Amino acid sequence: MVVEVFPLWWIGYWIIRSWLLPIVLFSAIFVWFLAIIFLLWVHGYAIVQMRLVYWFGRLFVHLFIKNFCDRERSVIFCEFLLVEAQL
Repeated sequence: MVVEVFPLWWIGYWIIRSWLLPIVLFSAIFVWFLAIIFLLWVHGYAIVQMRLVYWFGRLFVHLFIKNFCDRERSVIFCEFLLVEAQL
């Protein structure tokens, strides 16, 4: 009989229910993005690489900064982020 001392499903539940979910998802997407950029750089596709960096930056601004500022109470910090991102 196996006794589960620390249930693994609890870790997943805690990540999903907490603020770690956006960080985990963004980290996973960012690692894949870096791998694609590296492969494009190795094979010499600089134009495609620059376009991907541009569109990934826009996606980051829209997904992360806007969602963060919708939930955050720090108005001054959010105004700074939105002005810097030129939204």
